Amino acid sequence: MRTDPEIDGTTTMAMKTRARPVLFGAFDRHNFGDLLFPHLLTALLPDHHFAFCGLAARDLRRFGGHRVTPLAPGAPHLVHVGGERLTCGAWQAAVMLRDPGETDALADGLREAAAASGLGIVLFHAGAAPWHDDPALYENVCARLPQGCAGLFTPLHVWDICALIAASRGTIASSLHARIAALAFALPRVSLRKPQAGPRQPDTVAAFAETWEPHGLPHGVEPAEIGNATARALATPVGVLRDNAQAVCAACRASLAQWAGLLGPTRLGQRARWARPSFRSHGRRSRRGRTLPARQRPRARRVGAAGLP
Repeated sequence: MRTDPEIDGTTTMAMKTRARPVLFGAFDRHNFGDLLFPHLLTALLPDHHFAFCGLAARDLRRFGGHRVTPLAPGAPHLVHVGGERLTCGAWQAAVMLRDPGETDALADGLREAAAASGLGIVLFHAGAAPWHDDPALYENVCARLPQGCAGLFTPLHVWDICALIAASRGTIASSLHARIAALAFALPRVSLRKPQAGPRQPDTVAAFAETWEPHGLPHGVEPAEIGNATARALATPVGVLRDNAQAVCAACRASLAQWAGLLGPTRLGQRARWARPSFRSHGRRSRRGRTLPARQRPRARRVGAAGLP
């Protein structure tokens, strides 16, 4: 979520009108983190009746998202809730999808992590939008792992993915928001190095980890380092992980409290209040409350892995 630290008088007056507040972001595509952003705002600010806008008209409700409309000009109550652009760079995805050597290296690293930890591997999609995850990559990686060591998790509903992460022993991913979800559940996490177009390209995962997490939780990990990195992550004391999760949640809520009042009166005609949502481990139930089919139930003795942005 992003808001400007200093807001001029014109913007402040506009935000205090009764216009319906707009959440604007990249949740017009299937990407795990982008789909979560509007849920966080609606949970933290339950008295507001938001509109959900992006760059394109999309209905992602069957994946746990929202019905999204294109952003109209002149929206006075506009909150940007993450997301970079409509599609990701083709170059990054192509490296992972078309390079057999990269796929072999990823499989070797996951095999080493499984052998060292005694845990199985669950491969899941962090995003099904163009140039995000491709099922062929996961099938290829799974085929290269020992029989019984890994499985594919195919549901794309955002709460099913949350349930999988919450019920796992840890997360190995290149997805920033898979890492953040693991942080929220106080789980060990390892972030893989993304294919880079150049040495100066910023690494958002590293920036997040170095800003908000205790030293030592691995990020920027090469495939050959997955085994050792997983062992280090799993050795992190549970108390350290829990304290970190509580501190990050407290910082988020404190930031929200500073600007929530700028949205003006709520749909009930009252000043905005913010709630404290409970994002508990879902166990065998998804966030929507339905029981997952037996073949889709997360197993606590597994590590979730997402191999692409």
